Amino acid sequence: MRVVIAEDEMFERKAMKKFLEESFPHLQVVGEAVNGRKAIQLADELLPDFIIMDIKMPGVDGLKAIEAILKTHPNMKFIIASAYDSFEYAKQAMKMGVKEYILKPSKKDETIQAIVRVQKEITREQEQAKKDGETKELAKHHFLLKVMQHEIDEEVKALKKDLYPSIKSACFFNIEPVTEEIIQEVDFFLHQHSPHTYITQKQNDQYVVFFLSREKEIKSTMLTFARKLHLALEKSVYIGIGNPYTQLKDFPTSFYEATKAVRQLAASKQANYGFYTEEMDSDVDVEEQFLQEIQAGNEKGAEQAFRKVKRKDIDLQELFFKVKQLLESMQIETRSLKLADYESEVEWIRFIPFCCVEIQQVYQSRKYIERAKRYILERYDQQITLEEVAQYVDLSPNYFSLLFKEKTSKTFIDFLTEARLDRAKQLLEENELSLKEICYQIGYKDPNYFSRVFKKHFHVSPKQFQKQILKM
Repeated sequence: MRVVIAEDEMFERKAMKKFLEESFPHLQVVGEAVNGRKAIQLADELLPDFIIMDIKMPGVDGLKAIEAILKTHPNMKFIIASAYDSFEYAKQAMKMGVKEYILKPSKKDETIQAIVRVQKEITREQEQAKKDGETKELAKHHFLLKVMQHEIDEEVKALKKDLYPSIKSACFFNIEPVTEEIIQEVDFFLHQHSPHTYITQKQNDQYVVFFLSREKEIKSTMLTFARKLHLALEKSVYIGIGNPYTQLKDFPTSFYEATKAVRQLAASKQANYGFYTEEMDSDVDVEEQFLQEIQAGNEKGAEQAFRKVKRKDIDLQELFFKVKQLLESMQIETRSLKLADYESEVEWIRFIPFCCVEIQQVYQSRKYIERAKRYILERYDQQITLEEVAQYVDLSPNYFSLLFKEKTSKTFIDFLTEARLDRAKQLLEENELSLKEICYQIGYKDPNYFSRVFKKHFHVSPKQFQKQILKM
C-alpha cells in the first residue's frame, strides 16, 4: 500500500518514515508533506491509500487539509498524529469519518495497531468494491444476452433502468473474424476512444459491441467511428453496424442488422465496415448466408435464405451435411437426422424450424446458467437449494441439475461450495471474525462441518490456513 506522511517537523517525519519501512516492508512511503497545502497536492498527484496527518501545521492545518482532500477523494483514509493538547481537533476530524488517532509521542504498538486497522479497512473495501463490480458486470452481460436473444421482458426493462437510466439510444457493432489478439486491440481502442458506454461479448465467430449513448445517435456518427476502429486494427476484419434506436424494444433489431451487415460485408468483400444494404445481397454467397441464419437460430431469415439457395440450384445433399456438422459443433444430437428424410423443398421447410429451435435452446440454456450463477453468487450466504435456483430460472430441478453440470462442468453443490469457500478465505485473511462467525456468514450452520469442507477443498483446516497467512 502507498502512504503519505504529512508532518511539519522534519525529525518526526523522517522517524515515522523509518519506522514504517522497518515495521511494514510492503508499505511504500510515496511522499512527504511539510504542511496541509502540500498534503492536498500530494493526495491529488500520488493517490495514496492513506495519509498519516499531523493536526497542527503552519498555513493550512491538518484538519482543513483532511476536509479538502475528502471532497475530491471521499474514500481516502487518514491516521491522525497529534499531541495531547490537540485532541479536540482530532475529535473534529473523527466526525468527518477519520477513525484512527495516534497520540504524540506515539507508542510503537499503538501505531502498529492503527496502521493494521487502516490496512484491513482498505482491503475490505477493495474486496467489496471488486465483488460489487463483478456482480454489476454479470448484470450487464445478462442484459446484453437478453437483448441479443430478443427477450425484452420486465427483467430487461428493470436492468436498463438500474444500469443505464440516462441512455437515449443504442446500437450494435458485430466484428469478424475474431482472435484473442483482435479482441484485445478492439478493447484497447474502445477504452481509449469510445464516446459511449459499451458492453462486449464474444458470440460464436463474432465479437459483439453494444453501444449505449446518452445522445440520440445518428448513422453517420457510428459509421465514422467504425472507420476509425477499422483503421486502428490494421487487419482484415469486417465491422457490421446496426442502426441506432431510441426504444428498448428496438435494440434487438440493431443486433440483427449488425449481424446481417457483417455477414454481407464478409461475403461481398467490397468494404470492411458499414450497414446492411439490400442492393449487395445479390453478391452474397447464399449458401453461407443460409448457414449463418441457421447458426443464429433465425427461422425467418433461414427460410428466406433457403429460397435463394433453391434459385441458385445448390446441391442440397452437401448443404444437409454442412447443417448437420454445424449442429454437432454446438453439441446438438444429430443421430436421428437422415439425409433421405430431407430431399424435397417441403421437407427442408420442416427441417429449418427444427434446427433453429434446437439452436435457440442452446442459447437459452446459456441464459439459464448465467442467471443461475448470478443468483448463487448473490445468495451463497443463505440456505439456498437446487430446487430454489431451478424455480428462479423456471426449470425443473432434474433438468436444471443436468444442464448446470453440462454447461459448467460442476454440480450445483460444487459451484455453491466454491463460492462459499472463496469468501471464507477472504474472511480468514482479514482475521476479524471467529471461525464460528465466518461459518455463519458464508451460509453454513455447523462450524465443524465447515472445517471439514474447507480442509477437503484446500487440504488444510481453517485454523491452519489462518496461521499460514498471519506468518506471511
